[in-house]
Amino acid sequence: MKYIKKPYKLFETPEYMMTFETFLNENTTHINPRNTNLSDDFDFINDLIFDNKITKPKLLWFKSKNKIGLTTFNYGKGGVKEIKISNYYNITRVQYLGVLAHEMVHAYIEEYNIIDNNSHGRVFKRILNTLNNKQDLFVIYPREDAAYFPVSDKVKKEIGVLLFRVDNDISGIFINKKLINDADALSDFIYNLKEYIRKNPLNIFNRNKSVEIDFYKCDDPELSKFKLKTKLILSGLQFFTITDDILGKIKSGELLKIMKIK
Repeated sequence: MKYIKKPYKLFETPEYMMTFETFLNENTTHINPRNTNLSDDFDFINDLIFDNKITKPKLLWFKSKNKIGLTTFNYGKGGVKEIKISNYYNITRVQYLGVLAHEMVHAYIEEYNIIDNNSHGRVFKRILNTLNNKQDLFVIYPREDAAYFPVSDKVKKEIGVLLFRVDNDISGIFINKKLINDADALSDFIYNLKEYIRKNPLNIFNRNKSVEIDFYKCDDPELSKFKLKTKLILSGLQFFTITDDILGKIKSGELLKIMKIK
């Protein structure tokens, strides 16, 4: 099928345009991986906003509740190895396109050897904002983690949340019930974190004016999607983006304590 580069007249046949209007219905239409063609959608986004500059990698579905999308690279060989989209969530077509486009930004940066300060750094955000301004059919999300997407699981599960407030940015670590109730484990973690900051002046925390940790106990079902840590050690910590919606759900729980690190 031939695409044309006009935001509201995407395809040559008006019959398909009517289908596409339904295809982008954010409120009622959710993707079904069995009849969603990753290859065709990659081509559509590549044409719409990337001017067909991205070489198509291997495109796959995977079952992950922590990452809604994932791009892996051919290390040492250059280029992108594969892009994977999670089939764990009941996301809409619009959300799905935004996730796929996010991964394609990673692919674009890798293919053209663009240097950035981190995986979602200044250059990544500048490209993302440019592409979001180029079209208004879908939104490319700034992060690909699960914080942006709803779950259907209604089972309540008590968990702990460590909210890291680094200046004006908030991220979080989610821990299991046993760990949030273990005062000694939390104290050891804070001690080790302070020692790490003291001994490593170039670490990310020392680049900021203030660091604070809020300790919460929560049971909102929306928080059950996050991967829970069973041990609090500095190596291998996975920080999640905390959106305003998720922050509200966390704050509806019990605040155990607030601790200023610096």
